[in-house]
Amino acid sequence: MEHGCMTRRKRVGLAVLAIVLLLVVAALGLQAHLRSSLRQVGIEELHWRDLTLSLRKVELDAAGFVLVQPERRVRVAAEQLTLSWSWRAFRLKVDHLAAERLTVSWDGAPPPAQTPQAAPYSYPSLEIAQSPAFWMPRSIRVADLQVTLPCKGGRCELKGSLQATRSGPASIWPAEAEVQLDVNGHEVLVAAEIEQSSGGESAGKPGSQGKAIPAGLSLSAAITAGGKKYIQLRTEYLPDEGEGGRAVHWTGSLTMPRLPDAGAVASWLRQWRPVPELKLATQPEPDSAAISADWTFKGQVEGEMTRLVSGDVSVVGRINEAWSVPGMAAVRGDLGVAMALARESWQVKHVNADLTFTEPASWVESVPGILRPRSLVLRIRPGQQAKPAHADSEPPTQERVTLDVSVRGKGATAFDIDADLALPTADSRTVQLEDVRVRLDFPRLEAGGWIFRGARADLRGRGEAGVEGLSLELSPGAKLLLDYVDNPEGARPFWADGLAADLAETTLSADYDLTEPALSSLRLAGPVTIDAVRLRHDFLKTQPWHFDGTVALDLDRLTLEGELEAESGAAPGLSLAYDFGDAFILDAGLELTGAKASHVLAGTLSRWPDVLSFSAGALDARFRTEMISGAPADIEGQLGFAALSGQYGQVDWSGLGGGLAFSLSGETVYLQSHDLKLDQLNPGVPIENIVLDAAYRASPANFQEGVLHLRRAAAQVLGGSVQVEPNAWSVAERPLLMIVTFDGVDLSRIMALYPTEGVSGTGQLRGRVPVRIGEHGISVEGGVLSSPGGGVLKLPADRFRSLTPENPAMDLVADAVANFHYSVLRSSVNYDRSGQLMLDLHLEGQNPEVRDGYPVVLNVNLEEDIPALIHSLRLSDRVNRAVTDRVLNRVEKREGQSR
Repeated sequence: MEHGCMTRRKRVGLAVLAIVLLLVVAALGLQAHLRSSLRQVGIEELHWRDLTLSLRKVELDAAGFVLVQPERRVRVAAEQLTLSWSWRAFRLKVDHLAAERLTVSWDGAPPPAQTPQAAPYSYPSLEIAQSPAFWMPRSIRVADLQVTLPCKGGRCELKGSLQATRSGPASIWPAEAEVQLDVNGHEVLVAAEIEQSSGGESAGKPGSQGKAIPAGLSLSAAITAGGKKYIQLRTEYLPDEGEGGRAVHWTGSLTMPRLPDAGAVASWLRQWRPVPELKLATQPEPDSAAISADWTFKGQVEGEMTRLVSGDVSVVGRINEAWSVPGMAAVRGDLGVAMALARESWQVKHVNADLTFTEPASWVESVPGILRPRSLVLRIRPGQQAKPAHADSEPPTQERVTLDVSVRGKGATAFDIDADLALPTADSRTVQLEDVRVRLDFPRLEAGGWIFRGARADLRGRGEAGVEGLSLELSPGAKLLLDYVDNPEGARPFWADGLAADLAETTLSADYDLTEPALSSLRLAGPVTIDAVRLRHDFLKTQPWHFDGTVALDLDRLTLEGELEAESGAAPGLSLAYDFGDAFILDAGLELTGAKASHVLAGTLSRWPDVLSFSAGALDARFRTEMISGAPADIEGQLGFAALSGQYGQVDWSGLGGGLAFSLSGETVYLQSHDLKLDQLNPGVPIENIVLDAAYRASPANFQEGVLHLRRAAAQVLGGSVQVEPNAWSVAERPLLMIVTFDGVDLSRIMALYPTEGVSGTGQLRGRVPVRIGEHGISVEGGVLSSPGGGVLKLPADRFRSLTPENPAMDLVADAVANFHYSVLRSSVNYDRSGQLMLDLHLEGQNPEVRDGYPVVLNVNLEEDIPALIHSLRLSDRVNRAVTDRVLNRVEKREGQSR
């Protein structure tokens, strides 16, 4: 009996042991399968602590896992985790999931999407199972939620709590969820309710592919902060039963009864992405604004996506007090916009706006200071329907919506902009601009030291604008007006009065970035004409001027190319380049020919000598001035002469060639001759083949006290050559001493010029004459001349006899000089400032016809009034007839005045 009991006990023990072993093996297998399944979805490091299991719930003191996927790693940890369930009709139902603390830490960025690019205006399909899975809890609660995400500053943290419930016993819907967040010390509550809309099931219908498509869903959500509701959302998603559930309708409305504190929103957003700073002088009241939006869309379900096909959306906003829009400005006013979606393209149906923008953000710094606004007033109203540009034009495939837009700006410059806008259609991505008018008023401008007063612009035209830029072609009537222009302080006086620029056919274009927003370029280019009522300068005669050329203007530079014409007929070519705030460069060139040249210059230059005129040849003038901001102007120029002839007072000259260069740099004026030659200068005595190579350096303040460098000065006079010895002189240290040498001067040609009859001679003269040039004229002292080769002098004998009629020695002299063959001729040369030439002449020779060539030595003192001699020569036929007429006219005027 005892043996039988022992046998049964052994059998029971073995059975229990076998069951335990099977359970252990099953548990190990289940654990291995669970780990394998978790690894397949990327879950690693699954762990828990202090597991308590009962028939209705499981409790964990702590649990967590790590989700590893490409480019991201998510660590999830929970504390005081409770999962409870119940059995209903022999089916397991999870009732509640609760955690006292849930921490989610996200490292890295999400990987790039591997799915094909979705069609425009598409979003994931809302085809969700109506029956919940057995593991889906009826309620979820997280008392302390902490989420750490990557952000601009490295790591950013969200804190709050989570609660969600579903009340349907056999359905997901209706469901409620609340998320409470701590945002910079402010309590923000996000609450949502989702429930099933009325409608029938579409599962099993053709085209449903076996999916359970909901009859419809409606969502109500709200965001509350500080006990005030800021956002209210209501939306409904319904299938189209007539199309087998593959088409859907989406309607909804969004209401913002008040706007949040812009500073608090920007401060929170700044943790995640760059948000421009915007400081307001006063903060608006939250209740001073409201925004609402309504939409209705029709969509098409395509696989896992729903594509929007058509629809309408409208937005209405009212902001009574200035509200800060980060990155834009502070805005207040009313706005209403209605848009339609058709053929995957948005079209504006209606816009009505009255908005005022103040305190613009940093984008305004990209606008030039003179155009930078402090405030903008925008007004938009519906306009007339767009018409074809021509009567025979084909109508567009879609009718454009037009708007009347006006912008009023205040700042350094007040401006008004009015335009008719034809908005884009599905066939176009640009806005057509018609009847554009831009008016600007610049009371006073300064640039590079220049002062512009009374500047006004009135620009009119038409064009188009896109998302990246605009182009506007100006039409007749587009003008830029300017009352006065004054030159920089310290420069020579310059004024321009009554400037008017005609900009018809000029193009105004701009490039911008609407995402920043920022203005990257602004350009004005095309033909331009400019008229000045008066242009005044020390060197110019005041008169009207006209410019005809082209202009190119952008944010950094102004250039002008064309021809500038004065009333006098001067028409120099002009090229101007001004880098704002930096370099100002002006190039001008003028070509004149013949008698017209002196007439034009006399009517243009205020200091043109009245006695200077041209009769033939050509004059070419080139001028360049450059001013760097904060520095004196640099000026350089060149005068080129080609066979130029004319008169200067009583002097005739011809065949001027070569050039003269001049420059002004800082405190230095520099003049330099280049191959300067003159064929003939005739002050009464012809001077030919004049060559000058010289330079002059001085300061502008003391221009007449510079330094003259003479490298070469030579000419041919009366068959011989004359030169001035090279040297350098300080003009301030007068008198200037110049050594003039001459050689090979033909005595016979000198005698031929002498106005007394019966005077002649032969021989070659040479000498050295020190010429002193002072404040009161020219003088010579200690000059010498000689005739080394000898020659013949023939003087009227009766003049010598008349001097001392009873002196026998004078009779011998008179007979000798009648045909005097000299072997020695020497003389000192002196000339005073009154014009008296004094020669102490020493002659040695004989007359072969007197006393068999008896040697005679003569010492003669001669004086001659050189101005009177030259005056008589000018009245002779040896000089140009025009010069002679001019001298005779002056003599007649003097005689008339004396009477």
